[in-house]
Amino acid sequence: MKRLASHFTVLVCLLAVPASASAQAEQCVGDFPGAAPVAPSKAPALRFGTYPGGPAGQIGPVGAAAKPDDRDRIRDSLAKLHGGRGPFVVHLYANYFANPAAENPRLDEFERELAYYSGLGYEVEIVLRYRPDDGAQDPVAGYEQFLRRFVRRFGGSAALTGLQATNEVNITFSKDTSDGAYTGARDAVIKGVIAAKDEARALGYTGLEVGFNWAYRTDPPSEKTFWEHLRDNGGPKFISSVDYVGLDAYPGTIFPPQTTDSTGRSAMYNAMDVLRDCFMPLAKLGDKIPIHVGENGWPTGPGRSPEEQATRLEGMVRAIHDWRGKFNVTDHRWFTLRDADSSSPNFQQQYGLLRDDYSEKRAFGTYRTLVAALGRTTAVTRPPPATPVLKLRVRCSRGSRLVTLLGATTAVRSVQFRLGRKRVTDGRRPFKKRLRGRGTRIRAVARLTDGRTAVVTRRIRRCR
Repeated sequence: MKRLASHFTVLVCLLAVPASASAQAEQCVGDFPGAAPVAPSKAPALRFGTYPGGPAGQIGPVGAAAKPDDRDRIRDSLAKLHGGRGPFVVHLYANYFANPAAENPRLDEFERELAYYSGLGYEVEIVLRYRPDDGAQDPVAGYEQFLRRFVRRFGGSAALTGLQATNEVNITFSKDTSDGAYTGARDAVIKGVIAAKDEARALGYTGLEVGFNWAYRTDPPSEKTFWEHLRDNGGPKFISSVDYVGLDAYPGTIFPPQTTDSTGRSAMYNAMDVLRDCFMPLAKLGDKIPIHVGENGWPTGPGRSPEEQATRLEGMVRAIHDWRGKFNVTDHRWFTLRDADSSSPNFQQQYGLLRDDYSEKRAFGTYRTLVAALGRTTAVTRPPPATPVLKLRVRCSRGSRLVTLLGATTAVRSVQFRLGRKRVTDGRRPFKKRLRGRGTRIRAVARLTDGRTAVVTRRIRRCR
């Protein structure tokens, strides 16, 4: 999430500093469309969506607080924007704080948001930002465990279709917008993606896509070290865990800050090309891994008219649509639905399709038209979550049977062991109890973390 500060000139200079001759020889800055043909694409139509809030991260000094959200107006605006035509994705955010006391209330809040938006018929994706507290012990390991807990709690929801581990780690100079300014962030990308996908696979959550994102862009030498770190420290397990790579692009705002391209079309082509052809290959992430444009925006504000915002929105979205097959781009999210504060002189507060009072800018109608014309009309059929593989081990011990539930027990919240009329419940791992009673079968009724129930039965003989 991007917003520009008063000292942005310094940032522009940093991005423009020439690299050494050897580094320049290795630079890959991507192409611009020029005469690139726009051939009919057999690629699926785009899946659209938006971040429904107003608050956004900010480069530089923190500005004025955002105006409060109005849930009823968000509901009505999303319904009008979407128009009920096919899938539409609500893009949400949550933080890892390395503090369990701070974690639980925020996850409870996300649970309410997931229920609310899924109840309205939308798909939901979540960005789990890496923001460890100062002085946290081994924050990367803590983040890894946080993602596992998150997947166990929410991964079985049919509405939760995407999970992004970390946010914009290639940006290292802005804690308020991006995770790269925090210690261990590059390793958190790797460990986070692997942990989330590993947990999803173990629990049979085949409908949950796991990925990470990249912001367009800093200087090529810095980008090269970022992607090579993923390659050198991720390896085959990381590559096999990545379902998609997110692209955050704000042409005419952050990079590039100014452009002769008045529509954003050329810069958006370059953003897709540099990601697909320059950087993803450095990490050995192949063409079959799709790109999701997770954040794309252009704000209004002083010197930035609503008319120009609408023009640039259309130019960028049509560029994504026209070359989605070439770059394997499947998704687009506009950032944001509404302004944080429409009265602010800082245009970082005004990315919205709506003003902070939910009145429409011209871009709202433009995006609505594009969603209707270019958007996917049918949802992808997702298989139901597979039942975790569980089994029972039974051993005779001191005249009783020691029963242990084995397998994918991270998916289990509690289990009731049954032998004849005997019932013993265990709510903590490892799930292990002694049973005395008569019967030829032991049954374990496991309550899973996603609310489902799994039953495991084993035939037994008398203990001697």
